[in-house]
Amino acid sequence: MTNSNVSIMQTLSSSLTYFYKVVLPIAYAVVFIGLFILLLSIDLALPGLIAFLISGVIFSLAYILFFFGIKKVSIDDEFLIVSNFKKEVGIPLSQIRSIEENVWILPRKITIRLSESSVFGEKITFLGYHQPFLFFKPHPALEEIRTKVANN
Repeated sequence: MTNSNVSIMQTLSSSLTYFYKVVLPIAYAVVFIGLFILLLSIDLALPGLIAFLISGVIFSLAYILFFFGIKKVSIDDEFLIVSNFKKEVGIPLSQIRSIEENVWILPRKITIRLSESSVFGEKITFLGYHQPFLFFKPHPALEEIRTKVANN
């Protein structure tokens, strides 16, 4: 006997979301601090230390701007399920106002704008699951979200 009211949750975000959001920044910080201590121990000239620090700060800021706000996102027939790996909330599909993506970067960064603010704000950003050979075509996750919103 099957239950036709059971909806299947589908993950839309990359399986590497946790790696990009948590693991990579910790690894980068450890390597950066280790290299900085190494450079101090070999008496690198001050201009070299300053150049290293400036490049490290620029890379860190770029990384924070791109990856800091990403979420794990899944969808079922009624809700967008959003997680920051500490908290998970269900956002009704009726609250989705628009969906857009950046086709210039891999993995694809997808942004969902909501009509009402959620626990995570009015904008949900995630990295789309791996889909090879997209080039400039839209990510399939966009169509999946649009279809679920239209059917809701």
